[in-house]
Amino acid sequence: MSSDNTFVTLGLVPPEVTDASIQNLPHIRLTWKPVEGAAAYNVYRDTIPYFEPDKARGTNRVGTNVSDEDAALSDVQWDDTSNVVGNSLANYFYIVTALNGSYESDFSNRIGEFDFKLITTPTTDFNGIALPLVISEVTNAQELMNKIPGCNSIARWNAEYQAYEQYVPAVPQTNFSVEMGFPYYVNATVDTVFTLTGELTSPTFNLITTPSTDFNEVMLPLDKTNITKASELLSDIPYCNSVARWNAAVQGYEQYIPALPSTDFEVTVGYPYYVNVTQNVVWPGEETSKVPTPADIVHTSSTKAPHLVWGNISSKDNDIHFKAFIVSRPGEILTDASPGCMIKERYWAVQCASFTSPWKAGEVLKVVFESGDGNLVEMQVELTYEPADRAEKINIKKNNLLPLSYELSQNFPNPFNFTTVVKYQVPEQSRVFVGIYNILGKKIRTLIDREVEPGFYETWWDGRDENKNIVSSGLYFIQMRAGKYSKTRKLLFVQ
Repeated sequence: MSSDNTFVTLGLVPPEVTDASIQNLPHIRLTWKPVEGAAAYNVYRDTIPYFEPDKARGTNRVGTNVSDEDAALSDVQWDDTSNVVGNSLANYFYIVTALNGSYESDFSNRIGEFDFKLITTPTTDFNGIALPLVISEVTNAQELMNKIPGCNSIARWNAEYQAYEQYVPAVPQTNFSVEMGFPYYVNATVDTVFTLTGELTSPTFNLITTPSTDFNEVMLPLDKTNITKASELLSDIPYCNSVARWNAAVQGYEQYIPALPSTDFEVTVGYPYYVNVTQNVVWPGEETSKVPTPADIVHTSSTKAPHLVWGNISSKDNDIHFKAFIVSRPGEILTDASPGCMIKERYWAVQCASFTSPWKAGEVLKVVFESGDGNLVEMQVELTYEPADRAEKINIKKNNLLPLSYELSQNFPNPFNFTTVVKYQVPEQSRVFVGIYNILGKKIRTLIDREVEPGFYETWWDGRDENKNIVSSGLYFIQMRAGKYSKTRKLLFVQ
């Protein structure tokens, strides 16, 4: 009789691991049912969830010819005496095979050990976790909270309402259901490590759009180890245009925007992330549409979803800072040191989710920049429900180098087929309008229409009309009006 894999599989069934538990020391004990005909067992371990056992050389074998370590119990027990528990930088995964002479069975179900480092901060103490392993005794928020050391509250992101649901023990009605493989938001009262043990999960996420923002929370599945950056996660999810994560250390969001390479943060399997989609989609898996949200659902217009307002900054002064606030709420101020905000590599960004109060589309964000010599530049941006709003480029110059006159420069490049930059200058505070017109004189896009401080500015046109549709190739006109000044220039768009 041959000794190929068919014989091995038929002659010796794979073990079934029924439990993985943490011992008093930072070790893992695996328990599996005895296999009929097995004389011993091999145990394999790796930090990659879906690893293959190296049966030939045993490079990832941690238990060889294992026998039952506790004969008093009906099942087979094996202890991993290595320190594999409590390190959030290294998670471990196990499979077991049965042995009979020179034959080795196929491997068992996969079992894992996964650690989340939970921290407290001088402000709030929420940490983002997911449940990449099956915890059979956890079905709701209360049971999950009881499982986590020092936890006193659990929350989850509700994509339908673009808001959080939070479990508070004093309010039993808030005790929502918990699903394996999904992310949650836990409040820690002490710095600790939360360790999960169990079988690996393979969740599927129904990602939806809503009348306001479109962020959904996902766990990066354990089999997607090839995805290590936010940009790669964005590319893997159909119709995704932004990725964010919760940074527990600063109690705020970090958000990846494709146009800002410096925001492309690292991602790790088993961890939670927020993804913004432009169409309903099922992920991972084949693209399918989800049933639309019922029309009678009332959506709130305000949200705490991530939203980045950003732009370019041009200055020879490295000592530049800003403060930002919603015009209707001037008392809530963010700075370039606030969570998710920055001035870096000629870019600036304001994370609106870091405001104490929710934000909503239509509100106006005011950003005041100050250079080291005291020169001030202000700008305003009307918020949308897109994942990010790009502002016009600002130029901070020395006070004695402010423009002496209004001027609309010729766009560059011209002709163009993607984006063209339009520079203009303003010598005094003025209401400035810059718009695009077709050859019939009909306005098709407003680029700027607001109060502007003295300075040098630039904006751009991406060849789209007010409805974000790409226009036809041809000749167009760009016009600037400010006070008594009016200037029109030709530009050519080529698809």
